Amino acid sequence: MYVPVKYCIVLALILGCILASGCIVPTKETPSSKSPNGGTNYLVSGTGAVPSPGCESGAPVAATATPIPDDTRFLTQVPTYSAGTDTGPAYRNLSYRVDPTPTTPNYQNIYNNELSLKDYTVAYTYDLKNPPLVINFDIKPKMDTRTIWYEDRFGSYDSNGRRGDVYVTADQLSPNAWFSVVVRDRDTGTIVLEDGYGRTYGGVTNRTVSVRSSGNYQIDMSGNEVNVTVRMYIIP
Repeated sequence: MYVPVKYCIVLALILGCILASGCIVPTKETPSSKSPNGGTNYLVSGTGAVPSPGCESGAPVAATATPIPDDTRFLTQVPTYSAGTDTGPAYRNLSYRVDPTPTTPNYQNIYNNELSLKDYTVAYTYDLKNPPLVINFDIKPKMDTRTIWYEDRFGSYDSNGRRGDVYVTADQLSPNAWFSVVVRDRDTGTIVLEDGYGRTYGGVTNRTVSVRSSGNYQIDMSGNEVNVTVRMYIIP
């Protein structure tokens, strides 16, 4: 059978193109090569184009990873810290409490006097503009000397069958000693502060009390059988 020459030339060109192109199959994807958005992760080895198992004659085509482009536009590069040159704040052991530096308020005395009271009252007025008004009183009650008698329980008996008498002298606070400080609003007569010693006030001889609201006040100090040092001050 005779085949024209021109057909032979065309057939030879087609076979040559097929042999030159080799055997290529579409890119194979594995579950581990998927990126979170569904694309191919080119940083995983073994992905990309691979030779088809059915091609025995062509040389395998190596997979080529596509690099991820650099992107540093959202950060600003700065010098790094060197060991031994850190000038930052020193760290402390947080298990130890650090107390703040105490500060001493600048007090202004408005009254400082010692009173000897025996059923007596003294009164003062003060227009308090910058509260608080602090009042400290230190009380020295009158001491009474008391003699206590009791029968000696370990002595020998006398001719009357009695043991000897024992007398003990002791000092005690006078039961009649008391002190009271009362602060009243001069406009309304309302008592805003009342404290003291003895009677219903208790037995504490040194007390500090304060008035924490401004106003025009009258301060009454009363007592009996006491010497009391009274100090009043404000913080200007």
